Amino acid sequence: MSAFSASVVGQSPQSTLGQLFFRRVSELGCRTFLKIQRGGSFEDKSWRDVGAMVQSTLLGLHELGMAKGDNVAILGDNSLPRLCADLATLAGGLPNVVISPEVSDFTLSKILAHSRCRAIFIDAVAAPRMLAVRTQLPNLSHAIVFDGNAEGLCGSLSFDELLDRGRRRHLSQLDQVLKAVEPTDLATIMYTSGSTGEPKGVMRTHRNLLSNISSGGEILLNKAEELTIIVLSLNHLFGRYGFLKSAVTGRTTAMIEATELNLDLSVIQGLRPTAISVVPRVMERLWNGILDRGSIGELWDCLEKLERDNRLTGAADHPGGEIEEIKAKLRQAARQALGGSVKYITYGGAAMPPRIMRFFDVIGVPLIGSYGSTECGGVTLCGIGNAKPGSLGKPFPNVQLRVAEDGELLVRGPTVTPGYFEDPQATREAFDADGWFRTGDLGQIDNEGSLYIIGRKKD
Repeated sequence: MSAFSASVVGQSPQSTLGQLFFRRVSELGCRTFLKIQRGGSFEDKSWRDVGAMVQSTLLGLHELGMAKGDNVAILGDNSLPRLCADLATLAGGLPNVVISPEVSDFTLSKILAHSRCRAIFIDAVAAPRMLAVRTQLPNLSHAIVFDGNAEGLCGSLSFDELLDRGRRRHLSQLDQVLKAVEPTDLATIMYTSGSTGEPKGVMRTHRNLLSNISSGGEILLNKAEELTIIVLSLNHLFGRYGFLKSAVTGRTTAMIEATELNLDLSVIQGLRPTAISVVPRVMERLWNGILDRGSIGELWDCLEKLERDNRLTGAADHPGGEIEEIKAKLRQAARQALGGSVKYITYGGAAMPPRIMRFFDVIGVPLIGSYGSTECGGVTLCGIGNAKPGSLGKPFPNVQLRVAEDGELLVRGPTVTPGYFEDPQATREAFDADGWFRTGDLGQIDNEGSLYIIGRKKD
């Protein structure tokens, strides 16, 4: 990728996602960026390989007439082309609208119409849905099909055809496109259901997203041996955030099939990850898979019984006693079931069940959780040295928290959305006069700064 000029790849890492991604491409070259599962094996894609695909995707969109500020939708499941579409639109100043394939045709039409998308990336299996709504979308001029063609859909082309168009563009154009994007530019619009059920487009700038990734510090390059597995759909906010973090920190990332349905523990064990990203419902499947391995379930049952008996009798285990011996065996077997290299597991979206928290505490693998929202990104961090029962942890260094007089939790900082797309009234209602975002959650903050959520304001 020698065509990337130093003026772009050498810029400050606190610039835009695209500039920082291509900086990593230039720095890391042939190092593996992505491991894509293909049945029983994984295909490695280097930073150079993925960078070339993202470059061609971006320049192909410009060949179609897309210009900075044009919105582009992405509707599809985890795949390499889908990852490239996300990175290319972000890099090119084309705000993307990520839509779950699970939304109804009615909601899909409303989102596409409201966001005024000029193009959409879509899986072939979902392409027929566009035939039903296409006439309601006068702004939509192009449909790029990830894995084939969409017969009968006006303005459609395959992803491979888009790449071919991009390769015909002069490479110097990439430099111009990347330089034109500013940190304050809109990066993505993420639709959520409002209080009335109407989808609201949460705007996130490049500065918002990078502030979430950096947590107020410097964005550093990961070590070559670091490997994270994202056991989530990239249509899930937490899963997408994990991927984007990998793209700007140089972290090798594995994408596995059947991400949230049929998790195969042997796949994780074979990859030997240093980190895993999950949501609690997926963690329960992972945990049950570990308990089914060898004697791990029996050891865990025995440990729980001994600890329960000790609590009832007031007895205490002594160093080298039975409980400590069981813990040591459990720690060794469970960590090996995860590949033997896991340093931590991150989760979001909901609280983690206490028994699972206890299990991973025993085996020495921290579970790092975060309270947040689409509008604010990650707000607090818990699981490292401050695992108080019921606490959601303390705010990240670049996030401010306070509780209003009515008990509502308020958030302010560079991670917070500038507002809702094309909805000034909702934006005004979401912020107070001093720029604090109203979360709608009722919260308490103790004297050590730890957050507790006690309910919803509207309940």
